[in-house]
Amino acid sequence: MINEACKIMKMPNKIFDAIRGDSETIAGLVLELAGKFPNVGQELIAQDFTFTILEAAQNRISKVKISIAPHLQ
Repeated sequence: MINEACKIMKMPNKIFDAIRGDSETIAGLVLELAGKFPNVGQELIAQDFTFTILEAAQNRISKVKISIAPHLQ
């Protein structure tokens, strides 16, 4: 869930609001950004974030690395 990821990263709950669309999960957000099912290793950049697909199988994204621009940390 996006809200859980925000808690883990100690970021405000609304940090992804401009890019999340109707997504409730990080995987859903990544799918929206990619416009199709992304490949493992693929990076998607949106505003101050880079999403790297680490694990995915059978149309399910299971692990995503989120890199945050230094000025937001």
